[in-house]
Amino acid sequence: MPASATLPSLEDQAARLLSLGLAERAGISVDELREATRAGVADALLVVHSDRLRATTLTPFLRHRGKAGFVVTDMTDVDEFTPVQEAAPPAADVYLVIRKDETSMVVHNFIKLARRFLSRKRSLNPAHEAAR
Repeated sequence: MPASATLPSLEDQAARLLSLGLAERAGISVDELREATRAGVADALLVVHSDRLRATTLTPFLRHRGKAGFVVTDMTDVDEFTPVQEAAPPAADVYLVIRKDETSMVVHNFIKLARRFLSRKRSLNPAHEAAR
C-alpha cells in the first residue's frame, strides 16, 4: 500500500456528503458545497465544521474493513474536544484541508491535542491507579 492515498475529487466528496444526508443534517446547502468544490485544488479534504456536524453524528458513517464506526462508552465527551490553537479551523461551515506534505500539520496538531488530552486524563487501569 502506498504511503499516501489520493483523496476523491472535491465533487465526489460533496456528492457523498449529499447522498448520506450529512449536508442536510448540517444545514448546508447544495450551493455551499458546490462553492467549496470550485477551489480547483487537488488532493484536498472537504470538511464540514464541527459546529455543524458533531463527531458522534459522523462516527456511524465511518467504515473500516466494512465495519461501521462507533463511540466507545468512555469517550462520550468526544464532542467536547476542541482543536489546539495552532490547528483552529476556519469559521466557515465548509472548508478544505490541503495536504502540504506527507506529515500534514493537521495530523501533527491532532497528535499534539491527543497527547495533551491524555496527559490530563486519569488512567483507566485500576492497578495503575493503585500503584500511584
